[in-house]
Amino acid sequence: MSKFNKRFTLSIMVVFVFFLTSVFFLPPGGGAQEAGTIAPSGEMDRFIKSVSGTIELKTDTAVVMMERSYTVTEETIIQDRRGEEITLSRLPTPCEAEVKYQLKMDQDPLCLKIVVKKLKRKTRSINE
Repeated sequence: MSKFNKRFTLSIMVVFVFFLTSVFFLPPGGGAQEAGTIAPSGEMDRFIKSVSGTIELKTDTAVVMMERSYTVTEETIIQDRRGEEITLSRLPTPCEAEVKYQLKMDQDPLCLKIVVKKLKRKTRSINE
């Protein structure tokens, strides 16, 4: 096989791989979305994650777990060990918790839900 045929065959294979990648891994429309539109729930599910660990500290607008900051808003649901909703100021730190969050491009992840699983020694809330 000549050099030309090898290069031509390789070029065709590369184009074919890119085509297959775009067909199977990009959402319809190439992933682009108009400003102000809401993505279908199935499309956003890939950006929603969950992590369990120790919430080491908190601020008025965030919690820190495993050296990563997670933004907390008024819409964030926070539950104590009994399943009752509490405010961020009542969230005990440090504590073991499960955090459900949404990934945001170029921003800290957004907390959707925090569920306290276990209190740690020397636990305190911001009000104390």
